[in-house]
Amino acid sequence: KGSMDEKMYGAQMDSRWGNMAAGIQWLYDGKRWQSAHHLWVTAYRNRFKFDMQNLQCRLPSGIGSVAYKGEFSWKKWQVGAEVVGHRIEEQQTLFPEEESSGENDSGIKNACEAAVFAELRQPLSPSVNLNVGIRGSIFSNGGKCYVGLDPSATMIYEKDIVRCSATYALRHQYLHFTGISDAGLPIEYWMGADEENPPQTAHSFALNAGFKLWQKRYRVDVGVFCK
Repeated sequence: KGSMDEKMYGAQMDSRWGNMAAGIQWLYDGKRWQSAHHLWVTAYRNRFKFDMQNLQCRLPSGIGSVAYKGEFSWKKWQVGAEVVGHRIEEQQTLFPEEESSGENDSGIKNACEAAVFAELRQPLSPSVNLNVGIRGSIFSNGGKCYVGLDPSATMIYEKDIVRCSATYALRHQYLHFTGISDAGLPIEYWMGADEENPPQTAHSFALNAGFKLWQKRYRVDVGVFCK
């Protein structure tokens, strides 16, 4: 909660914002296979109010999400699926006359994202392992659907005190976050991908090297990445 008054200009600004998150998980470790199930709920809401002489308005925004993710591991394979439902209130300027007429739900959108994924961990030698994965996703928002296919690959070398890895991954992002911090400030809000703001894609490359020191009680890691 925060407020700021500018008496010289007759302006008063008030804001309320907050975050909530809750989750539950169930893990199973059997002799032949393992599984993990995650269910979580998150919510962010902001209420920004501006009052300056004859001008009054609000800039509400928020997002609420309910998600489930299940993962199964068997030998060298890991497969899973997840589904996320979003209720997005995109930031808009509301005036008192619009709220009194009930025209205050135009910024609320319901979106859904579903994905399936698989990963193979394949040893190439006693010191070298190759992890390859694929993730397919679909995102629906306002009657518009987007589909993405994200491959990834990681080569790992590990022997004695040395561990090195090289990674490539392609990722699709369907939710856009405006702002310059992770604090959830009133000037920041979420919006789903649509015709005006299509999904974003990122190609990422990373190189990492780690060394164990002092009888392997400490470890030093160095990495570089490019997106």
